[in-house]
Amino acid sequence: VNSIIFDSRASNLSKKSIFVALIGENHDGHDYIEYLYSCGLRCFLVNKNYKIINKEANYIVVKDTLKAFQLFAKQHRLKYNIPIIGVTGSYGKTIVKNWLSECLSKKFKVVNSPKSYNSQIGVPLSLLKINDHYEIGVFEAGISRCNEMVAIGKIILPTIGVFTNIGNEHSENFISIKEKIQEKLLLFNKNTSVLYCKDYKEIDDQIKLKNFRELVSWSTCDRSANFFVKIKTTLNETEVIIDSKESNYRFKISLTKKPDIENCIHVICSLLFLKLNENYITNAVKKLTTYQQSLKMK
Repeated sequence: VNSIIFDSRASNLSKKSIFVALIGENHDGHDYIEYLYSCGLRCFLVNKNYKIINKEANYIVVKDTLKAFQLFAKQHRLKYNIPIIGVTGSYGKTIVKNWLSECLSKKFKVVNSPKSYNSQIGVPLSLLKINDHYEIGVFEAGISRCNEMVAIGKIILPTIGVFTNIGNEHSENFISIKEKIQEKLLLFNKNTSVLYCKDYKEIDDQIKLKNFRELVSWSTCDRSANFFVKIKTTLNETEVIIDSKESNYRFKISLTKKPDIENCIHVICSLLFLKLNENYITNAVKKLTTYQQSLKMK
């Protein structure tokens, strides 16, 4: 087996693919096994109540195909002892993940989530990309309801966490902002150093209650933060001035919109936390540009 598919319409159907039969709200992957068999597939991951018909095929029979696939991805991730950055929040996850990957790639071999692969399926698929070639990983994690992040957190097992911000996206499935923050924080564990913006009081209040390895904060108004940030924006560029216990830094970026600046500060502070020098960070961030991340249904 050299590829994993979930969609019977996939373009990469081959005899070396394994089909994972997932059960969703409106579909059951088991319904497409016979069609895929006729297309030449011979390997299937199925639930135990599936009635096996074709004796010439290979079936891995499990209680829950999604959990089994996630466990498979977790075991794969545990083979590699490299720093893993996990990114979550309401907005900016993909852009921060992409910018961090872009900046780190100038020094390290980076593996990351493709596109916006941050779901129950997207995360394990992303982690299966890790191999001996890579030196650091950057993966994003998104949720739309409670009880989703626990599984994702146990798969990614991030050594460094970035919490971008909190907002109203997907709030319909949470009783409050507090509950949503608590759920997102389940991405991290006691071995995770978590970086976040202290200016979001709701995040700051909840994150302090957790037993994470280390809290790394930045703020534009609270000097008790690890990184105290001043922002000077002109028509064409922004100067980011950062004071920390170690030193003072100045970076110029070609971003002028507030959300982009905030995302970039997350990236800069992450690079500083990783002990990369000022010249390296200056050259890495000065060319960052914003772009549309997600397709939206109109």
